Amino acid sequence: IGDTMPFADGDEMHIFYLNDQRSGTIGFHPWNKISTADFANFNDIGEVLPVVHNEYDRDLALGTGSVIKKDDVYYAFYTAHNGNIEPKEVIRIATSTDINANGWEKSREFMLNPPKGYELNDFRDPYVLFNEAEGRYWMLLTARKDNHGVILYMKSDDLLNWADPQILYRNETNRSNMECPTLIQYNDYWYLSYSEQEPNRIVKYLVSDNPEGPFNSFDINYFDGAGFYAGRIEKFRGKLYIIGWTPSKANGVDNGSIDWAGNLVAHGLRQGANGQLFTVPIPERSGSFANQKGMGSFHLPFAGYQYKTMEPLKERMILKGKMKYDADSDGYFGFGFHNAGAENNINVVFDINKNQIRFYSCPLKEAKIPESKVAFALKQHAEIDFELVMDDSVFVLYVNDEIALTARNYNGIQKSWSVFSNDCKLSGENFTILY
Repeated sequence: IGDTMPFADGDEMHIFYLNDQRSGTIGFHPWNKISTADFANFNDIGEVLPVVHNEYDRDLALGTGSVIKKDDVYYAFYTAHNGNIEPKEVIRIATSTDINANGWEKSREFMLNPPKGYELNDFRDPYVLFNEAEGRYWMLLTARKDNHGVILYMKSDDLLNWADPQILYRNETNRSNMECPTLIQYNDYWYLSYSEQEPNRIVKYLVSDNPEGPFNSFDINYFDGAGFYAGRIEKFRGKLYIIGWTPSKANGVDNGSIDWAGNLVAHGLRQGANGQLFTVPIPERSGSFANQKGMGSFHLPFAGYQYKTMEPLKERMILKGKMKYDADSDGYFGFGFHNAGAENNINVVFDINKNQIRFYSCPLKEAKIPESKVAFALKQHAEIDFELVMDDSVFVLYVNDEIALTARNYNGIQKSWSVFSNDCKLSGENFTILY
């Protein structure tokens, strides 16, 4: 699964996505679709928008877009990508009266080109919404101007004729592209989200009380670490969700190079009183497990590196529990996978001194730069509640209903694992697995 394009319609969340077939054919990335009512059970619809296997066709490759409904017709705005043609990216439309149809009708008349003054080879990821206060449609686009990433927006009364674009937001932190933008209103706030292409490849968001800004940022302005990309926000049954993908790795090994695309990951979002968004588990997932098993409690003393070996992981499970620690310590604690001892091949580290949760796909003695990390105020707490969702090689760690860390753990299934501490008192309570 590549870039996702969630669209809530009635009692179902329809998740369109770029199908990274990795088949080596001339054309690539058709749109496929799955749907779900609870994020625990999914219905695979299959391909809905094909590519054209002709090296000079506009639809040689399809890029990210979005779906919107108007007068019982579904409109799919998509990026048509072809590096053999200039400009290599334009915006097109396909329509259908059946959202589950396997063949949407592409319009040969509609096409948006990069506007004058913008770079020709970065013009993609249309996101279309209906602004109820204005009574008009808006389209957001990823673009570049003056060697900076920008998010454009333009307006329309009918989805077919669009006014000249304006800059909604210019990347103020670096020059990189802001991919897969979303603009959505929830209660009193407007949220602008995007995936920052470099340097860390994370999904960020900004907030405003006006859809045209100005937009402000919280200190923690992201949902997850570098293991989650191309997330799009969608509202479903009165709640917010963000849906993206976690990358696979070459040859399916932990030290393999990081691929583009991988597996679907969906998070719930919780809104704070000041408008800040927090990443939380989706509760329906817990209800999808038939079995539950308590794993008891444990204590690790303040005495260098200590660990407790736990029973083997199951292929699909949720681990919940509480960990109490010495917040005045400058040590760390965490989870170790594969060897369940002092030389774990995969490590999740809660670094008290640095107020970070970090992921390493290597033994700690080799750890230098984490593969992924998120900020979390460990010094301000003395205990945390966590939920670790595991599905084959994908795992997502949720902490205190505030933040998530998504990563890969290849070859860890049916192997023991451990909870460890280093120069830090640690106790675990109410560890429970659902399977």
